[in-house]
Amino acid sequence: GHLTAWGRSGPGMERPGYDVGAFFAGTGIMDIMRSDEAAPPPRYLSGMGDLTTSQQLVAGLALALWHKERTGKGQLVDACLLRSGLFVQGCTLSMQGFTEARTGRSGYSEEGAKRNPLRADRTNMFNPCLNNYKSKDGAYFMLTGLEVPRHMPKILKALKLDRLLPEIKGFPQNRAMLIKELDQAFAELTMEQISKAFDAADVWYAPVRKYEDMLHDEQANACGAFVTVPNVNTKLLASPVLLSAADSRPKTRAPLLGEHNDEIFGPLRSKL
Repeated sequence: GHLTAWGRSGPGMERPGYDVGAFFAGTGIMDIMRSDEAAPPPRYLSGMGDLTTSQQLVAGLALALWHKERTGKGQLVDACLLRSGLFVQGCTLSMQGFTEARTGRSGYSEEGAKRNPLRADRTNMFNPCLNNYKSKDGAYFMLTGLEVPRHMPKILKALKLDRLLPEIKGFPQNRAMLIKELDQAFAELTMEQISKAFDAADVWYAPVRKYEDMLHDEQANACGAFVTVPNVNTKLLASPVLLSAADSRPKTRAPLLGEHNDEIFGPLRSKL
């Protein structure tokens, strides 16, 4: 397998680029994740592109091995951070392609950005049921109701905002008003109160977690996200893909640099 930052061809193939450059900055992800058009780029978690791209490389190697088993022919497996960063934006880039085909205008423009719902700040997000909000005690959470007619009635009833039920017919033109009303309602409730009301009303939502808390998160541990390994004094991340017929969890710590050199190169030295 072969892994690069920018790919094996093209004018930028020789450019250096960790994942923060080729995956995050160089693909548009860093830009579109800003909270609004005036906001600076967001913080970046190191290794996010590396881990994503390495999983793609492993999948490609598995596919190539299967192909070799069927055909007897080997091949180069080529992965790169740039393609990986573009691939995870598949929905966004597909919509951009359809927009360009429909309008005849290509690329970014300030005028086009004003009409692009993906570039709206959170007070004017296209879907109020798929937006982030803040509780009275400063906790953030994400509503995850993709279908407004299905989810908005439950949200309004849970918040005792039944007076707004007729306003659902005015969506999406009145989305900013609905978001403002939800903001005001959530500002009067603690996260505990919101969770109780939402759970009782079957409202779809997800609290915004702190990464520092995830090693101790009940659901993360229950689903097998972490493992304990002998001689390592902290939890380690398990593989994100679990196999039912094989144990894919790490068994030992990672080797030290050069730890197995003699074992690997010893037999080769005798042949020199």
